[in-house]
Amino acid sequence: MLHVIEEMKFFLRTAYGDSKEFAGSTIQMKTQGLCQGNGAAPAGWCAISIVILRCHKQKGHGATFIAPISAVKQHVAAVLFVDDTDILHLNGIREESVVEAHEALQASVTNWGKLLIATGGTLKPTKCFSTLISFDWNLDGTWSYANHHEDEETKIFVPMPNGSSEAIEHVSVD
Repeated sequence: MLHVIEEMKFFLRTAYGDSKEFAGSTIQMKTQGLCQGNGAAPAGWCAISIVILRCHKQKGHGATFIAPISAVKQHVAAVLFVDDTDILHLNGIREESVVEAHEALQASVTNWGKLLIATGGTLKPTKCFSTLISFDWNLDGTWSYANHHEDEETKIFVPMPNGSSEAIEHVSVD
C-alpha cells in the first residue's frame, strides 16, 4: 500500500474537466502519508500519534493538574482530535514567571514539531497559533489578563523540515 502511495499521480478535477498535468513523487522527494479516505489512515495516525505523544510526555512537556482536595496529580501531554492537536503547558506544581512559561512552551512546541518532522509530517504555521496567559493584579485584589499578544519576546516559533523556524500567530486571551 505505501509503495502505491509513493508512486501516485495527483490530477486536479474541476467543473471544467481534468488536468492534463499532474503532481507526484520524484526521486528526491517521495509522497508520504496514508491519504485522506484510506480506511487504514485512522489506525495509522493512531499508532503514530501514540508514539510521538509518549515521547513528548517523556520529555516532561504538557500540563500538570493537582486536585485541590485530594492533591492527586495528573499529567496531560496534549489534546488530540483527528489531526488537530492542542499542546499545553501548565506547571501546577510551582509558580512560573512569564519568561519561564514562554521558554517551556517554546520547548514544547519545538519538541512536538520535531517529532512530527521525524514521522514525515510538519506543522503548518498558518494553521497554528499560541496564547500566553498571565494576569495583572490590581491594588484592590482584582485581576485582568496581561496583554502578551503584542510582545515580540513572547512569539512562538515552529520548526520546519528544512531546519528553519517560522513564527506563528499569537492571539489575545479575550
